[in-house]
Amino acid sequence: MAKIDRESMPYRACVGVMLLNAEGKVWIGQRIPKWHGDQSAKL
Repeated sequence: MAKIDRESMPYRACVGVMLLNAEGKVWIGQRIPKWHGDQSAKL
């Protein structure tokens, strides 16, 4: 399998993640845009 250079890949605005644990609990997250800066602490 070829290695992927992540830095050369385009930004994908609608990418997110959903994690499930053994108890069936769900955590859903969304990428914060780079332009958002230090505002992430307020989210």
